[in-house]
Amino acid sequence: MRTKAELRRDMQARLARSVASDSNGLAIREAWSRSIRRHIEASRFWAESAMVCAFLPMAIEPLIASLWSAKSGVRSIGFPRLCKGEIEVLLLDETPAFSGADWRLNHADLDKAKTVPISDVDLILAPGLAFTPGGKRLGRGGGFYDRLLSRKRNDARVMGVCFDLQLLDEIPEEPHDAPMDAIVTERGIATTPPPKTS
Repeated sequence: MRTKAELRRDMQARLARSVASDSNGLAIREAWSRSIRRHIEASRFWAESAMVCAFLPMAIEPLIASLWSAKSGVRSIGFPRLCKGEIEVLLLDETPAFSGADWRLNHADLDKAKTVPISDVDLILAPGLAFTPGGKRLGRGGGFYDRLLSRKRNDARVMGVCFDLQLLDEIPEEPHDAPMDAIVTERGIATTPPPKTS
């Protein structure tokens, strides 16, 4: 099995060729993203969630902005921000400078934004470089999302958000890796099997 570092390099190159290389790649990214957003909005996870933690997409990630502009019945949407080595969740409705920030939310005007405890979040939309249909996630190597997910409520759900080309048969697993409850791509949503109990 390839290492996580090898998989990260391969997936970043694959994504750059497919969705971030030129105008054709951008058109593909937008089309696939529309399908992903429709699947999320039609899901029971979305319908049952009053508080969602979304994400600001990087250049190779699905474009999901219309989810928080429409909200589709969801009461509040927060966004992860890295602060002192840990992720905190900022509320979109309380961040007037949101549009000036990048995916890291490193913007001085956001320093006083309202945060919400992860225990208030019902659904976490998690980006990643790769996923397996069984719910494993390959992040970027910092472990920030794994630590965030370790603090969520037991009944909160986590949906991995990616393009179909990011699905792999296998990803090396470490004890701290947090599993997904579902994976959504432009082809639809697959819920993952519950973890085995010994």
